[in-house]
Amino acid sequence: MYGTGWLIAPGLIITNHHVIDARDRRLPPWGSGEDYAAAADFQIQATEVVARFDYQSKEIGPYIDCEKARLVASDVKLDYALIELVEADKVADRAPLPVILRQPSLIRGTRLNIAQHPNGGPLQYAIRNNFYVGLGDSAEFLRYQTDTEPGASGSPVCDDAWQVVALHHSSNNVPAQMVPQEVVDGYPVRVTLLNEAIAIHAILKNLSADLQKRISIAQGWA
Repeated sequence: MYGTGWLIAPGLIITNHHVIDARDRRLPPWGSGEDYAAAADFQIQATEVVARFDYQSKEIGPYIDCEKARLVASDVKLDYALIELVEADKVADRAPLPVILRQPSLIRGTRLNIAQHPNGGPLQYAIRNNFYVGLGDSAEFLRYQTDTEPGASGSPVCDDAWQVVALHHSSNNVPAQMVPQEVVDGYPVRVTLLNEAIAIHAILKNLSADLQKRISIAQGWA
């Protein structure tokens, strides 16, 4: 199982719950139809994480692999997991990505950029056709057209100032009237798919007071 993660505070990586969960919940015949991991199993899966830094190219290294981690917070509904790296000293010089504290002020058509590791490969930036469309089923979720592939789960969704506004987690089929339609090579293309992320401020509100304080200090808010 692979996904994307990023530093929200020194030594503290955020990604999706389902990236750590590593269960194939697709129904047969396309998948195994597995249920969520039990709490104890989920904690064990977190301890076996390998976080790879500097994976910019398959040909150019060296990479920095941080092995083992400790689960510090997670939530299935908001689909996030926070893990603390056991070998955090290897990347002690890395600054966390800047995140916004409040509900972002987004209007339809606002640019949203994604830094991702599609299919477990090197870092790629999604900065084409990257438009905010609207909220999901609740205010905690944002929907947009930014291009992603499997492996983008856990990616930071950033505004044009490269501040993280959300945590990418899935794509959804929606009615065509909800999506700005496209024209490719002069021909209309029916679009019925939107990507979705969890607003980062909603995740921060879900954390314990101690974790909120730790991230606040790292982000320079306190």
